[in-house]
Amino acid sequence: MAGSLDALLLARSLVQSVAGERREVERELEMFRSTLDKTALALVDTLELLEGFLDAMGDGGCGDLGEALRISLRVGWEQLEAMGFELDGEADVVFDPGRHRIIKEESESVAKEKRVSQILNRGIRYHGRQIRPANVVVSVRGE
Repeated sequence: MAGSLDALLLARSLVQSVAGERREVERELEMFRSTLDKTALALVDTLELLEGFLDAMGDGGCGDLGEALRISLRVGWEQLEAMGFELDGEADVVFDPGRHRIIKEESESVAKEKRVSQILNRGIRYHGRQIRPANVVVSVRGE
């Protein structure tokens, strides 16, 4: 009988130890996710700034430097996607409050539903988890 009680106490101690280790791993995982989110957001913001600069320069601006920056921009977007990040920056889609944040509404006489007419900043998801919604302009039915 004493052996059974000792085995039960040992099993209970092991379960408590594993539960404590699991909580610690979950805390570390959440810290990693937070750091990953912040890093990805900073990279997306930087790539969007570079994209805006290159758009403003047009096709003739900066010569070889402009071409090198365009290549760097393309590689940056590709690397984010390869890491599992999904960019949400598609216009002319139905507004989804889980994916979009309205910054401005435009009145349109033919609009049947709220539609994204312009992307101001891309949204970003990581393996389906929304990190940041896309900042958008939507078209709504006019009065």
